[in-house]
Amino acid sequence: MRVLIVSDSLEYQLGAKSAIQDGLERERFRDSRDYLVECTNSADAAKELPAGLDLIVLDNQPGEVSYWNELVSPMRQRHSSATILLVTRYGEEEIRRWVENGRTSSDPVDRESVELLECDPLIEFLKKDLNATNRFSDHGKALGGYANRLATKLRIGLDLQRKVFYAALASASELLNSNAASMLVGATDNGAKYDTKILDQVAERHLAGTLLPEQHRYNVVICTEERGVHNELHRRVQAPDFFVFSDPFDGSKLTMEYTKSVLESLDHDAVAKTSLGNLFESPEFQRGWPAKDTRLNSPMISMVVCERHRVKSAILVSLISGDVYVAVEHGVFYQNMWGRLSNGALEALDIAVEAVTTGEGQALTEGWDRVSFKTTCPDHGRPKLLLCQMRARPLRTKGAEGRRTINQHFPMCVFPLLPWHYDVSESFASRVDQWDFTPGPGRVLYLLDSEIVREYDAERLEGRGYAMIISAGEPITEWIGWFAFLRHAPAIKAYCLRSRKGETLPCSHKGSEADVAVATPPEILSIFKKGYMDLFVLHASYGTTMQHYRDTLALIFNDDEDWSETGGVTGFFGRSDFVRISML
Repeated sequence: MRVLIVSDSLEYQLGAKSAIQDGLERERFRDSRDYLVECTNSADAAKELPAGLDLIVLDNQPGEVSYWNELVSPMRQRHSSATILLVTRYGEEEIRRWVENGRTSSDPVDRESVELLECDPLIEFLKKDLNATNRFSDHGKALGGYANRLATKLRIGLDLQRKVFYAALASASELLNSNAASMLVGATDNGAKYDTKILDQVAERHLAGTLLPEQHRYNVVICTEERGVHNELHRRVQAPDFFVFSDPFDGSKLTMEYTKSVLESLDHDAVAKTSLGNLFESPEFQRGWPAKDTRLNSPMISMVVCERHRVKSAILVSLISGDVYVAVEHGVFYQNMWGRLSNGALEALDIAVEAVTTGEGQALTEGWDRVSFKTTCPDHGRPKLLLCQMRARPLRTKGAEGRRTINQHFPMCVFPLLPWHYDVSESFASRVDQWDFTPGPGRVLYLLDSEIVREYDAERLEGRGYAMIISAGEPITEWIGWFAFLRHAPAIKAYCLRSRKGETLPCSHKGSEADVAVATPPEILSIFKKGYMDLFVLHASYGTTMQHYRDTLALIFNDDEDWSETGGVTGFFGRSDFVRISML
């Protein structure tokens, strides 16, 4: 844990440092390298801040207005995931009233600072009573206790991340080593979706087995797509610190249909001996894979670790190719682990997890390659392409009624907001060519600047690449993990589609009364408030499955001039806005 104390009082710097060090030592850190407490004054802090801060303590002096203007906004820009503890002579309610009045008062509070103080969930307040006799003694205890609680949460979160990553890899290993035919059988668990198969539940079983025995220790809520048994949030943890999301087998339908057709061509003895891994690695299977590409258009296991206001980390395991991507605090990493997954080498998987989940911003990452995102919008002098699963398949397919509702959402509600420079018809034609298989959690990978993506762009998209990624009213498990990756993509920004009044986008169509997945949900079912994430809405208004929680999101390049020309993110046609989402 790394802490920075900002104060123009040397006395406060020394006292606060001692108090915080005492608090961190009560957390029983292994040695002094596990935490670092530094001090600086406001002038130096305004110029440059150290990297990798977890907690910034800002001791405001009587002239507090200048502190807010000069430091709060730069701190948030440089340290998007750090907690800012504002030590002030005012109480929190007084500050909020003062800030609200400051919009029209003579106090020179810049608008960005006002907005941060109003709604940034990681800016907290600690009142300092200047009139108390023992003022620093009591204040120091409060500081030490606060640092202790934050350090404990960071430590538990790191342990939780390790367990979740291991559960994802162990799930992939079990799937690949299981008999292919047995994985295609319908599941019978209570709470399962009507179309759930056993292969859909392997990852969720591993996740539940790993976390449920210690769920209250981690203070974690498990949010899964297929089963209902550990989706009963209100019966589990009353005030969760962490949420874990699982998309257990994205692309299971196409995988199941094609695997069945392959098994039907084998004799009885071969079927009895064939594992999923045997099938997936065979050249015949890969040549005939309907989605053609077996690395980006592969079925994937996705698991995501979140706090209430931010996505901490995510893992994506591609089951046909064995490619594994992880997004953690210190970067995005890739490794092909086919050999260890298909051989069931669980100890080797555990070592790989340990290598990439070290804490305090220091990465061992042995065996992992760091990957980065594209830094500019693809532009080849032709209309741009967007990646979205909507309308890629005919409506006569199974489950057409539910798909019809969502398919209407794109042309009626999203399409009018897009700049005309985007070729929607050609974008959807490329999806039909891929048999409508775009893994939701893995969609963010198409924006990576990697050899895999470059090969895909050259072979499938004539070298063009996707200029925008869209989730048009899809469930939260499809896109929540994107934000763990986007934290390391400074050239890409995320927007949530909202009306001018901050409400959800009014849909121009009516869905089936029986279909709860009606494109954009009521505001209570959106996790985005004023551009910030608040996952507590899942706990406060939970409704049986993750399918209830949907949003319309767009990932756009910063330098995409077509958006600025059309006003697409500030009110295209004067109807709706894309509200930018903070990358906490």
